[in-house]
Amino acid sequence: MAARQTFLVLNNTSLSAADMLLVLLGQEPRFVEGPVSEGKTTYKAGTIDRRRFEQAKSDTVSYIKTHTRLPATVWIGSETLSLEDFAATLAADRSSGDVSVRKGNPELRRHVTMEPQKTFGWVIHPEGFQAPELLDMARLQAWTLKPAVLK
Repeated sequence: MAARQTFLVLNNTSLSAADMLLVLLGQEPRFVEGPVSEGKTTYKAGTIDRRRFEQAKSDTVSYIKTHTRLPATVWIGSETLSLEDFAATLAADRSSGDVSVRKGNPELRRHVTMEPQKTFGWVIHPEGFQAPELLDMARLQAWTLKPAVLK
């Protein structure tokens, strides 16, 4: 998760990026929705003070419990990390000292097409129908994607 944010299949179990983020936050995987918007990183320093990072983790857990969704951004004082950058930073954290900020790689989004004109060519849609906003939303919800495991 530190190198790329996507799902994981291991020993007949699949975990979404959201599931793995919850585990990294000390939570059990459960149903959550993806963020409702694209987050931005405004945090400029290369490291985060341990105390501030632990507070950000706690705030993120509270947000997820309250809203049943992942936040678009995680606050570090008055600055933010995008969800991708926070997930990468959290996954790379060694739990002591200052925390090195990592850049996220939201590979999970590649599972949602970038071509709205080809996506809605079903008979149920009018000729030429496009809905790029739906695809944008799907890319945000891709945090919750995981493959089915056949048993």
